[in-house]
Amino acid sequence: MGCCDETKRIQDFVERLGVKDNITPEDFAKALESAIADRAKIFYFIYKTLQKLHPEIDADEVMATASHEFGKYNSKKMGSVKDAADALLNQTSRGGMLAFKQEITELSEKSAEKCMYNCPHVNAFKELGCSQEEISKLCKMLLMPGDFALLEPFPSIRLEFPKTLAEDDVCIMKITKQE
Repeated sequence: MGCCDETKRIQDFVERLGVKDNITPEDFAKALESAIADRAKIFYFIYKTLQKLHPEIDADEVMATASHEFGKYNSKKMGSVKDAADALLNQTSRGGMLAFKQEITELSEKSAEKCMYNCPHVNAFKELGCSQEEISKLCKMLLMPGDFALLEPFPSIRLEFPKTLAEDDVCIMKITKQE
């Protein structure tokens, strides 16, 4: 294959991928969902590998602690959080709104809430063949410590998840400001 043939083949391939095309919100959401799902999959495989290769180590503790540290690290990006509305808005992004199909349902100084109708993490765990019990554990015990750590620097802010997509048809993130 000559140089010109290679160049043409590369150009055709890049054109088919649509690399230079404008991206739609749907394309953006799919790309983010895929990236988040891949993060969940590597999390799962690290967890399972720890259990298999090092049964003497508490893999639950390792993964929950790693998630907590991840949330603590990301908490630096939260900016000023004076109330529940700040806490919810400062941890909500365009990408998150699209990938998790989020809807803000309440927003006040004392209480803020959003519903999520899609979870790339839960979807990934289902794709990997996890049982319902495993999905709940991976979500609530091993990944959620990161969500709680994100708001840890703000002691007057309380986070709870009355429902999760690991067990329900919606995930509800509820944030309240404590007096």
